[in-house]
Amino acid sequence: MEFSDVLGRGGRREPGEYGEWDDVVRAVAEHRADRFDRLLTWRLRDLLLAYRWRVREDALAHWRHDVLVWATGRFDGPMPDPPRSLQPAEPVDVDGLGELLATQRAFTEGRSIRGDA
Repeated sequence: MEFSDVLGRGGRREPGEYGEWDDVVRAVAEHRADRFDRLLTWRLRDLLLAYRWRVREDALAHWRHDVLVWATGRFDGPMPDPPRSLQPAEPVDVDGLGELLATQRAFTEGRSIRGDA
């Protein structure tokens, strides 16, 4: 199933026209409007895996910042714990990881993820 099937209508969309999916689209497209239309050709699973990856990357960046601030000695107490989204799930699910990385790499390079262009 493609993401455009979930939206239920075709054609070019402007930022903010994705309804409840707007945050997902913006995060995966890294807030670059020129990438929004390409996401419509993605399979829904790929879009959600890419969103999950983006959320984890953002959480990691924030946690690293918190650890650096803590390491300066400005805060007493133990080092901040990593966010729950960075802790391994039980059991660790790596299904689709290679596909996700290939999809993300193709997207950032501007190539088709379907292999047809």
